[in-house]
Amino acid sequence: MAEAFRWAFIGTGTLAKKVIKEITATGRHAVVSAYSRSRERLEAFCRPYGTYAAESVEDAVSRPDVDGVYISVTNESHYEICRRCLELGKPVLLEKPFTIKAEETERLQALAKSKGLYLSEAMWTWYSDVPNKVLELVRSGRLGKVKDVYMSYSRYSIDYAPRVSDPLLGGGALLDIGIYPITYSYRLFGFPKGIHCNGDIVNGADYSDDIVLDYDGFKVRMDVSIVGTKGEVMIIDGSEGTLMNVDYHYGLPAAVKVGDDVEVIQGDRGYNKEFDAVAFEILEGLTESRFIPMRSTLDCMRILDECRRQMNLVYPFER
Repeated sequence: MAEAFRWAFIGTGTLAKKVIKEITATGRHAVVSAYSRSRERLEAFCRPYGTYAAESVEDAVSRPDVDGVYISVTNESHYEICRRCLELGKPVLLEKPFTIKAEETERLQALAKSKGLYLSEAMWTWYSDVPNKVLELVRSGRLGKVKDVYMSYSRYSIDYAPRVSDPLLGGGALLDIGIYPITYSYRLFGFPKGIHCNGDIVNGADYSDDIVLDYDGFKVRMDVSIVGTKGEVMIIDGSEGTLMNVDYHYGLPAAVKVGDDVEVIQGDRGYNKEFDAVAFEILEGLTESRFIPMRSTLDCMRILDECRRQMNLVYPFER
């Protein structure tokens, strides 16, 4: 990119602060406008970067110098904010979970298609080197026939932010962090033949979930919790070898053991890989991500829907 790609940020919370700091440091990206419901927080967010503190979503997005919009608001607002940005004619990178339910995802994708606009999920894991090398490894058959897969994302993160456990904000383990192992499994193995989910629901939000996805000849077992202590690990057992990856959603190194040989898969990660790729795709005139096709986002939302159905997890704003 000869010039910095110009973003409008909707949402200025913890994640947005990490992202803006990393991507603007390269000079390849600039955040020219931003909006938050909290004026005080918005101005504090914008001040170090010379970003325009907009009065509304429309004020932030409709500026002629905005090339794309990044949305990182609380879960229950994803659909409505994204819809408004698309209606204003801007490409959108929308944080996970894409929406609260698959029906909303379908509507947004149809709207983007009707307007010829780029729309993608901000699932940063799939822009990192290690997850893509793991995908190549599994597809190559080097591990042999997959026999069993275990994935945990189980940490005491309930105090990370109020949104994590607030049902009014679409909080809970499934949508906040369960989306990571579910998306990872989908990327490696496709849509499951069976979905089984049990959840521990407290005050209207799921705190812990046991999820099993059925595939031909093996299962993917998931422990997901915002009050757990099992940590984050993925283990893929194959007939010829085993892969182990700690903190897999960050794109940290993975260890592969085949016979007596042990290999460590490493690579770059971070928000720049994601934002660079998305900016190039938008500038190319693409309307769909090469890394995260719309079909994959919709399929993962359907898996989440089925888990919620089996847990009888209905948010107050859905009643």
